Amino acid sequence: MSSPLKLVFKKEHSDEISNHSVNPVFSEVVSAFMSRRRFLQMGMVAGAAVSFPYLVKPENAFAAKANPSALSKAVSLGFTTIPVSTADTVTVPEGYIARPFYRWGDAVGIKGNLPEFKFDASNTTDEQAAQAGMHHDGMAWFSLPQGKENPAHGLLALNHEYIDNGMLFKDGTANWDLDKARKGQNAMGISVIEVKKDNVGWQVARPSSFARRITVNTPMQLSGPARHQALMKTAADPQGEVVLGTMQNCANGKTPWGRT
Repeated sequence: MSSPLKLVFKKEHSDEISNHSVNPVFSEVVSAFMSRRRFLQMGMVAGAAVSFPYLVKPENAFAAKANPSALSKAVSLGFTTIPVSTADTVTVPEGYIARPFYRWGDAVGIKGNLPEFKFDASNTTDEQAAQAGMHHDGMAWFSLPQGKENPAHGLLALNHEYIDNGMLFKDGTANWDLDKARKGQNAMGISVIEVKKDNVGWQVARPSSFARRITVNTPMQLSGPARHQALMKTAADPQGEVVLGTMQNCANGKTPWGRT
């Protein structure tokens, strides 16, 4: 007979279906999108082969299959391997550089709200809400202007997964109170920053009309089929129209329609 503890654990962690919609799940949407995109790509290749048959040589078409090493060499990044190290520093291969440009505590770039980082952990809860959060994680790139492929100017959206109490507060977890909890919540979430590449390197544009910080407590309007659903209704919002923020995101995902 199963113990009560095991039964509770099984119940609390069961993989129950909570979305009873008959709409396609996200994996099906992505699969259909990629299949259509692949079909169009292959169609263009086939069209080119028919229009310009002299450009497609059988010996070239099967070269990669006959010699797999040729394909692997073609996609190689070509940098020198770095040795294993325990040094407390960022190590990159010869010919590469690493330079931080958006650190915890840096101002996001909100106009009129550009607080300076204080190394003694004395930044306020409100200041942290306008600064980079801690422990950057997944990132997504959105070129500017919208709809154009631009590798030198765009928006970078990135997660702030978790916090380090020993660095965020002067006295760590001692004397814990609501303000500390709020500051910790403001150090998680998402940053949206405008970045540009110039002759010096990558720079964060400040101020920027695009700059935004999403924290644990950022109100967000629901839209689409989720709006007004029973699972979205809470005591604070019985209509199911508003949810609060995001936290502890690990990695990220960019949708085919340009969202993250």
